[in-house]
Amino acid sequence: MKLKSVQVKNFKCVEDSTQFDVCPITCLVGKNEAGKTSLLEALHKLNPDVAELGEFDVLLEYPRRRRKEYQRRARTEPDDALITRWELEDKDVRAIEENLGPDAIHSRIVEVRKGYYHGRRWTFEDGKSPHETVPAPLQTMLERLLPKFLYFSKCNIMNGRISIDDIIRNQERGKVSGPE
Repeated sequence: MKLKSVQVKNFKCVEDSTQFDVCPITCLVGKNEAGKTSLLEALHKLNPDVAELGEFDVLLEYPRRRRKEYQRRARTEPDDALITRWELEDKDVRAIEENLGPDAIHSRIVEVRKGYYHGRRWTFEDGKSPHETVPAPLQTMLERLLPKFLYFSKCNIMNGRISIDDIIRNQERGKVSGPE
C-alpha cells in the first residue's frame, strides 16, 4: 500500500489541515507552533508500532477552544482526526485476489479514517459513487498490509568524530549506546 494523501482534523493545534498529497519526497515547512509535529503525531496514531499509542484522546488532543461543544455530541457524532488515502499496489491486489477472489477489490484507492472513536474506518473510493465500506474479510487483509508507523521526537546529539573501531569494540562487549 502506498500513502497518497493525508488530512488531519481536530487534533491539537490543527483544526483542519485540508487534504495534502504525499509524494516520494514530502517536506513539511512552517513556522514554530504551526502544526508540523502535530501532523506527524496524528499520522503515527493510524497504525503505531505500539498499539496503545494509537488512540486519540479528547481531553489531551482535541482543540481546547472547541472541546466542550464536542463533548456534548461525541457519543452520537464522533469526529475524525485523521483521513488518509492509500493506493493498492499490484502485489497487494494479487495477494487479495488470491485469497478473496477477483471481485474483492472495487477500487485501488482505499480511504482509512481514525478519530475519537474505536478502531479505523475503511472505505473504497472510486470517484463515481459515495464511499463504499470495505467488507470485513478484505479489511482484515488490508489491516495486515497497512504499514506500521514509528515516531520519536528526541534524539541524542552525536559526536562530531566517531571511531569505527570503538563502535566495533563496544558492539562486541554488548554496549552499543556510545563511547565510554
